Amino acid sequence: MKKTILFLVIGVLLFVLGVLSRPFAEKTYDYVYHFFYLDTVDFPIHDVISPARQHDLDNAIKVSFTGDLLLLRDMIERAYIEGTDSVGFDEMFEHVSEYWRDDDLSIAVFEGPVASADSGYTASCFRDNIPLHLNFPSSFATSVKRAGIDFVTTATNHLLDQGVDGYLHTLDVLDSIHLDHSGSYRTPSEHDQPKILQVKGLKIGVLAFTYGCNNYDDGFFFEKGNEHITCCMMGRASSYYKACQNHVREDFRRLKALHPDIIIALPHIGEQFCHEPDKDQLAWCDLLVEEGADIIFSDHPHTVQPIEWRKNTKGRNVLVVHCPGNFVNSYIEYDGDASMIVEAYLTPGTGEPFAASCIPLYSYCKQKRGRYQALPLYKAIKTDSLYAQLSVADYKRLGAIHKLVTKTALGVELGIDQLQPRYITFADGGYARHPAPPLAWKEEYEGNPLVGMMKAASRICFVGDGITEGARNGGYGWYEPLVAMLGKKDVTRWTKDGGKSSFFAEKRSEIAQTEADLYVIAIGYNDICDSTFTSCEASAQNLATHIDQLASTLSASKPGTRIVILSPWLSYDPDPHCQLPRAVKKQLYAMCDTALEKYCKQKGHLFINPNGYIRQAVIDDHHDRGKYFYDYAYPNADKGIELFSRACVEGF
Repeated sequence: MKKTILFLVIGVLLFVLGVLSRPFAEKTYDYVYHFFYLDTVDFPIHDVISPARQHDLDNAIKVSFTGDLLLLRDMIERAYIEGTDSVGFDEMFEHVSEYWRDDDLSIAVFEGPVASADSGYTASCFRDNIPLHLNFPSSFATSVKRAGIDFVTTATNHLLDQGVDGYLHTLDVLDSIHLDHSGSYRTPSEHDQPKILQVKGLKIGVLAFTYGCNNYDDGFFFEKGNEHITCCMMGRASSYYKACQNHVREDFRRLKALHPDIIIALPHIGEQFCHEPDKDQLAWCDLLVEEGADIIFSDHPHTVQPIEWRKNTKGRNVLVVHCPGNFVNSYIEYDGDASMIVEAYLTPGTGEPFAASCIPLYSYCKQKRGRYQALPLYKAIKTDSLYAQLSVADYKRLGAIHKLVTKTALGVELGIDQLQPRYITFADGGYARHPAPPLAWKEEYEGNPLVGMMKAASRICFVGDGITEGARNGGYGWYEPLVAMLGKKDVTRWTKDGGKSSFFAEKRSEIAQTEADLYVIAIGYNDICDSTFTSCEASAQNLATHIDQLASTLSASKPGTRIVILSPWLSYDPDPHCQLPRAVKKQLYAMCDTALEKYCKQKGHLFINPNGYIRQAVIDDHHDRGKYFYDYAYPNADKGIELFSRACVEGF
């Protein structure tokens, strides 16, 4: 409370000072921002996927799940092929089919009937006061199959939008194109025959359910002659809730009699436009886990919901995906333009899920007669031809979707600089990131002294402050692209965010226990920017003394140990962490560089000053510091660490 009052008082003072002296007010604001925000924010450091775990992922059986495949009126209108009466939907799947084809089994939700064209296709765009009765052209189902979907559930609330004849015709269409399905049935015997899929030696049992169907009372599905149409999973408020529970348990009993290796449940339930599962969802999940489901792929809320790990009574992992969101939808309110493909990684032989990934998607449509497409965020930003099509509003929305999907699905909010092809969460450890991509190799690197030393080293240790630690970008150290370029290397790091050279000198014996034969030391930023300035020369010599204490201990720790020392990383103004006048700060940097370079020549260590190269790159990019930096000094996890790595090779 006291801090809040103090902040308000300072805010009023800043307003007054802003009128009198805007530059002074801005500098003061930076200090206040640092004190109240940067010093109190928790910046997580994420684990990196280990080579052993990556091996498990590469050799796993992958089952993917995609949300609601549906068509609103404007989506159908935009899909007409010019000059014909044909409607084509291949373009909708253009950028995602590679994911489905790469999976061993791809499952999606076919949310609506394919009735005859005479019935009229979907007439509503939702929330336009026109009743929403879905009906898709048969070419939509063909495009779904052609894109790589292997299996669909038809158990949805729109199953009977075109009546009994409509759902029966849908089953005929799906069968005619050999798109496997479950969730609605022609006869009682078909209903009672559990679905078993054979995937790479695994027997995968599948059960599909829906909370009900639009415009049909719950009792309809319990009337004689209707019980076989679909499998219902009604809410606790329904008078048929207990009957549904009994039916679900009976479905499991029939399926387990066939001895599947794993069971996938596909419930179509939940409150629409809500990012958290409701009480009915959770209650049904409890029952599904109790009955033996190994994977629960749920949908219907039309928004992204969490990925959750549970354990069953046998101690096996159970993967629960509460909702992947819409696949593609022209109705983008309530985050309807944000969705994901979820992939489950199964252990060969047992089928037990041990990891899951999510691939965030954006519902994209060009302004001029564009067709709606599911656009993976990674491809949208990393593919030049796609990136060039994005508007400023699109890019801003991509960043918001990235944060939304990662925070909601994984419980970890990631900035767009931490963009990855897919995001992995492990049953026994949660989210872990992929290593940074490698620096592009250039012929000129062949004779580079740093590259040569790193190639020759059997074990490399990077010593440094928060920039080496990746303290503001999720743990991406500045050196990662450089190391990745060289292939498999045994790398460790010894870091302390905010650490001064005196701290590292103090810990030199502990650092030496890493037993590396190459140490790359990048410290000194905090000496300068957190300086209680007396004289530049004295401060520079103080830094050199601490560096010598550290380097001498490391050199003596193991025969043949090599040392590389980097100039203190540069910070950009305004730097709220540094209270030195700009001219003094500049002079201190220059003297530290001179002292360290002189020391390295005397001791035979390699000295690198990458700062000029980094500064010039920012200038060449029209002073676009945000392209490379998280803030005033810390590189972001994308272009930032790439630039810092490149600067250490090319910048001296």
